[in-house]
Amino acid sequence: MLAQNDDVMTDAVSTIYDITQDSILKQQIRTREEWIAVERRFIEEKEAAEAKSAQIEEEMARSRLEWDAAERRLTDEKTAAEAKSAELAEAIDAAHVTIDSQQQQIAELQELVQQLQSQS
Repeated sequence: MLAQNDDVMTDAVSTIYDITQDSILKQQIRTREEWIAVERRFIEEKEAAEAKSAQIEEEMARSRLEWDAAERRLTDEKTAAEAKSAELAEAIDAAHVTIDSQQQQIAELQELVQQLQSQS
């Protein structure tokens, strides 16, 4: 009742109310600004994580390509080595046949030499 009758009290109450409303509004603005900052950091961290993920996926794709190329090279080298091994095995077999033939010829020649020596 005093506040209604007294202009000074009315102005004081009005001023306190305005200050309180300003304070509440300022707090709401600060809270909203903090929330916006949190959202901004979240978005930045999310974008950084997505960029890192994309980079890792690119590196994995490159690694897969390199792996596949190395695997093809190894397969080619294995095939070439197997072919060379088969070729060498054939050459060894041919050399054994030649050696056997030459040993037989040597044995025959030694027999002839002995026969000739025994005749003389």
